[in-house]
Amino acid sequence: MEHRLTFVSHGARLGVRVDDPGAFEDVQRALPPGSQLQDSGPVDALYSLSRAPCGATGAAKHRLHRGPELLQTAASWPQLIRRLESEL
Repeated sequence: MEHRLTFVSHGARLGVRVDDPGAFEDVQRALPPGSQLQDSGPVDALYSLSRAPCGATGAAKHRLHRGPELLQTAASWPQLIRRLESEL
């Protein structure tokens, strides 16, 4: 199931989609200062985060996309959140 957060920062309307509702707190902490949450709607860029299944091993990684482009895979969730923060 998809969960989405939309916000405006520096004039850009951005969206972040996550597959785990528990990730919203991490995403909100990564938003730029002064960001304003908005109702869903069209965005200038959409970021998608997916968590590896809990307890997964081997090739399972957390993933960050901007639109269809894979930006990063990481074994560490905080590492992926830091990358999201730098993108926003």
